[in-house]
Amino acid sequence: MTASAPTFSVVTPVYNPPVGALREMVASVLAQTFGSLELILVDDRSPEEEVRTVLRELAASDRRVVLVERETNGGIVAASNTALERARGEFVVLVDHDDVLEPHALARVHEELVAEPETDYLYTDEDKVDDTGRRYDVFPKPDWSPERLRGQMYTSHLSVLRAELVRAVGGFRPGFEGSQDHDLVLRVTERARRVSHVPEVLYHWRAHPGSTAASYQEKSYAWLAGQRAVQDHVDRLGLRATVELGELPGTYRLDRRAPSGLGVSVVIPTNGSAGMVWGEERVFVVECVRSLLGRTGGVPVEVVVVYDEPSTPADVLEELEEIAGAALVLVPYRRPFNFSQKCNVGYLAATGDVVVFLNDDLQIVTDDFLEQLVAPLSEPDVGMTGARLLFADGTLQHGGHQYSRGDITHVFLGADGTWGGPFSELTINRECSGLTAAAAAMRREVFEEVGGLLRGPSGELQRRRPLPQGRQRRLPHGVGRRRGRVPLRVPHAGAERAEVGVRQPPRAMGLHGRRPVHARVADQGVPREGRAVVARVLVATLDTIGDRMAGPAIRAWEMATALSAENDVRLVTFAGCARRSDRFTARHVSVPEFRAEVAGTDVVVLQGYLLRNFPWLSGSDKVIVVDLYDPFHLESLEVLRNHPEEERRGAMAGALAELHAQLRRGDLFLCASEKQRDLWLGHLAAAGRITPATYDADPSLRELVTVVPFGLDPQPPARRAHAIKGVVPGIGPEDPVVLWGGGVYNWFDPLTVIDAVERVSASVPNVRLYFLGMKHPNPDVPEMAMAVAARRRADELGLTGTHVFFNEEWVPYERRADYLLDADVAVSAHFDQIETAFSFRTRMLDYLWTARPIVCTAGDTFGHLVDAEGLGASVEPGDVAGFADALERLLTDRAEWERAHGNAGRIAGNYTWPAALAPLVEFCRSPRRARDAGQPSLAPGSGTRTGALLRRARSDVAATVRHLRTGGPRAVVGRIAWRLGRSS
Repeated sequence: MTASAPTFSVVTPVYNPPVGALREMVASVLAQTFGSLELILVDDRSPEEEVRTVLRELAASDRRVVLVERETNGGIVAASNTALERARGEFVVLVDHDDVLEPHALARVHEELVAEPETDYLYTDEDKVDDTGRRYDVFPKPDWSPERLRGQMYTSHLSVLRAELVRAVGGFRPGFEGSQDHDLVLRVTERARRVSHVPEVLYHWRAHPGSTAASYQEKSYAWLAGQRAVQDHVDRLGLRATVELGELPGTYRLDRRAPSGLGVSVVIPTNGSAGMVWGEERVFVVECVRSLLGRTGGVPVEVVVVYDEPSTPADVLEELEEIAGAALVLVPYRRPFNFSQKCNVGYLAATGDVVVFLNDDLQIVTDDFLEQLVAPLSEPDVGMTGARLLFADGTLQHGGHQYSRGDITHVFLGADGTWGGPFSELTINRECSGLTAAAAAMRREVFEEVGGLLRGPSGELQRRRPLPQGRQRRLPHGVGRRRGRVPLRVPHAGAERAEVGVRQPPRAMGLHGRRPVHARVADQGVPREGRAVVARVLVATLDTIGDRMAGPAIRAWEMATALSAENDVRLVTFAGCARRSDRFTARHVSVPEFRAEVAGTDVVVLQGYLLRNFPWLSGSDKVIVVDLYDPFHLESLEVLRNHPEEERRGAMAGALAELHAQLRRGDLFLCASEKQRDLWLGHLAAAGRITPATYDADPSLRELVTVVPFGLDPQPPARRAHAIKGVVPGIGPEDPVVLWGGGVYNWFDPLTVIDAVERVSASVPNVRLYFLGMKHPNPDVPEMAMAVAARRRADELGLTGTHVFFNEEWVPYERRADYLLDADVAVSAHFDQIETAFSFRTRMLDYLWTARPIVCTAGDTFGHLVDAEGLGASVEPGDVAGFADALERLLTDRAEWERAHGNAGRIAGNYTWPAALAPLVEFCRSPRRARDAGQPSLAPGSGTRTGALLRRARSDVAATVRHLRTGGPRAVVGRIAWRLGRSS
């Protein structure tokens, strides 16, 4: 770094912001009271000329402003990396193109960096600002909480990172658009020497329609990208966890797995007291143990009950022995009451590697309570975990401790238990200042290191010494209830319910409270007038549902339409949903809503990255139909073709992980063609799904994987108005139009078509080539390099605006016929590659629907169809002369045009949506699980019975060694007797 280099490089990717907000952002940076800075503005090819003009004006007005104008639109990640390449500062400051800094923001940051020179990452508090200048939603953030960062990108704005470390970790990663900052901060903090927090609002996040600040639901793709970022982070750290989408948008949940062979002892102090709970006389400790043993999640458990002697009734101890058998250890306590001392006595009798303390008036209500409570303790920086506790009336009893002037209080005491807390903090794992031991777990060595427990203020159980920094966590996971069995009902004032959660890595412990999901059944049992409902079907997509839809959304919509004739159908998406039907319900859903929708349905039809994002779907008993019409794993090879190999391998690994999850779980698979079916049969064979059961039921295997191509509207197209001829400037009413009827992606070859049109223009001077849509309706799909290359080629040949025209938007679904019917010939061209060989070009169906003669590349499903049915001409890949000859022939030879036109109209009926979707409609009349459902997979390494037996043997050996070490031969004999008793 040169002597003149600034301290801070403020990096700001720019793409089409409101120019007023852009000017305000730049002014707030240049007005900083700390002046050693540069502002790097990277325009990502904003389509609005005014934006580019303003940027040039701003760069010319102040030497600290560096403007980079990209030639192509690469998306937020590419633009951010371009900014990093130009950054000269010691620290990188991330500022969005429409947000605002406080004038002293960088001065305060600099003060902190001077005070803590080893800081590699720093963040501040923030609020939001709307278009009127109103500020709201102040976010007073906690100090560094790595577990919370796994559950939520809470550090966000203002983020300041040491530039050297940012470059060392590789900068921003493609594939994480929408959550690129979260991904970067996770990687940086894994290596950071120190993370600092300035607890002042120094950043104002602009909220306007479509921004993440306004609503995370506007950018559900960002949520999914964040999930992938956290999963990668977890994998890098070697944590045994699967990352799931959280209860609220923008949050994540780590489903941790306890190591095999872990010994867990649960210590429960009691005097055997009873009381009226839900109108019945119940013994608290009996109900506590019963609920615990019913929800161990397979974790071996020893139950240590420390009971007052002689006051505890003998029948209570006898009932505990009946319930727990050999897992029960009874420890008499004969001293005056001292709760913490009873816990310490119980600990001395426990043999587990982990000790869990529970109050006897708790009832566990979450199935995976014990595993989620103890699993984080296998991580070295976690010393204690705890849980969210609810009173029996559903209000919050414990959400972590806070300390003030020597007093301990429960945060949010008495709040509605269904409330997510400020900025969702009660729904995610997080570090806290302290925990109650009413439901908490510790490793044995940590318990001994801090010297056990003593009685603290307000009756709370306290450690003799604080845990070393970075050893406590609280989980938001709802798991238990105090004195009450029925969820969310009010017994008496003293009854409590406990939601137990686990908190992992550093510092204070937290709650990991997962609230029970209350499924809402979707209109079940209410047939629509005039028909009987056969099944409840949920169609799920990740694409935007609206007037402008891409292929996946169109396909999901048409599936819902066809199935609604006989079924109760709901169409849901995690993206925007602005389209409605009077035949079925269509709506945007959050994760809890999606889970409720699944619970209330019989059949789930899904497409895209859903099974990996929601692993609980694989464990459900629902009939799952997997739509594989798009070989997305092959597509990723081309999408990332120009990216680093490591990144491409990572993307392929992610695609294959999703694909394998789908292949393992699906009950019926849909594909688009017979050629695709051969591909998927090979995958299914490798996944162990072609078994004696599936083969004997149907040797053709069409019961397992069937062809459901993309379809056509059964209603013939009708023009409402011209959309191209006489409408687009430069295209006359009589000009012959060649139509490129879809998006321009990297696996397509528009350059050959543009070159061919230049040749044709010599004999057909008024020929016009029109590209139907350059901007994808899904904001997660950036403009691709081939789209830029197409515009450049047309410019270089002098054809733009005279013979070649680009529609920079996307045509509304209901208006596509107006554009298609204005075309004289339709084209599609691609390269010779594996993705194109197995693809199914949906635009070709639009050409059939409107009976347009077709010129296309040979080699794929439709290339064969065009030749076989006389629909026009197919041409070898890259053959400019061949394309030109075919286009000229169809544009000048009316008889040939009529022949192709008539043939297209003739076969279109074979591809209507009702015909295409008939196998799916028939399946839903009698939906069923796959024939091999519930059988062990035959795939190598998938966990056959032999593998399971070996793992069980290893676990038993480890347990035997542990029991010999802690309890001697008698303890081993006792465990054997318990195992035999449970299996008899």
